[in-house]
Amino acid sequence: MDAAILRHLLALARLSLSETEAAKAGAELASILDHFRSIDEAPVEGVPPFSPADLRTDVWRADEARPSLPAEEALRAAPERDGPFFLVPKAVPTPVRGAAAEGGRA
Repeated sequence: MDAAILRHLLALARLSLSETEAAKAGAELASILDHFRSIDEAPVEGVPPFSPADLRTDVWRADEARPSLPAEEALRAAPERDGPFFLVPKAVPTPVRGAAAEGGRA
């Protein structure tokens, strides 16, 4: 594998590898590409192009209101709750507001 191409791919993937790791990654990538080249050489004369088995174009059901699970039943196994709501850990930090967020002093 060409070293310049490998460095470019590593940069695109935002990977920082040592020279040893980069050499190993390059050899592994070259092996993968060789495998694809061998697949490309497979005889396919007379083999029809792939076509999905299900050719239906619209598989969505109608959007109709239906009874749902009662809130009490849905919340029965909840580890924590607040009235009719599930309590879950915060996944996104609260943004900093004011002068501190703009680089000034709070």
